[in-house]
Amino acid sequence: MRLSDSFYHKAEELQIEIICKVYNINPENNQILKRKSAVLEGYTYFVEKVRENQRQGMNLEEAVDSAINDCITNHILEDFFRSRKDEVKKMTHLDYTWEKRERLIRMEEYADGEAAGIQKGEAAGIRKGKIDSLMEILQELGDIPEVLQTRIESEKDLQVLTSWLKAAARADSLKEFREKTGLNI
Repeated sequence: MRLSDSFYHKAEELQIEIICKVYNINPENNQILKRKSAVLEGYTYFVEKVRENQRQGMNLEEAVDSAINDCITNHILEDFFRSRKDEVKKMTHLDYTWEKRERLIRMEEYADGEAAGIQKGEAAGIRKGKIDSLMEILQELGDIPEVLQTRIESEKDLQVLTSWLKAAARADSLKEFREKTGLNI
């Protein structure tokens, strides 16, 4: 992973670049690595305890406080948690709040994209339905010249298609339809 990959605003020219290898230290991952580092193993235990506490219904503050006390009781990073309990609480709250904020932003962006996609899909479906209906009516009036068919199929404006559809429904011939709509192509 490159440090610059995490920047919100990309610099045109980097002054320094840091490349690091990222390891997944969640409970079931990289066991050998965690056994080599009491700090990593303890941190993994602490984070998993917070998650477990939250799954049991504790709010974040209670979950962190309980996890810290559990670590102290079980001698997991005991000195660290005793001397920095307040700092850990504050930082954990900020980290979880940041994660939650980022997750919410991603969820909102996904929902916005999905809604836009649905809206676009609905509009395309409505457009296709109007074109198909218009062609069906016009075919009853006679053979549709290819140039007219191409012009109708290329129209994007739903209001124009609606007005053409109404004109076709009222017309007695292709000629009358073309005259009413100005499609004398």
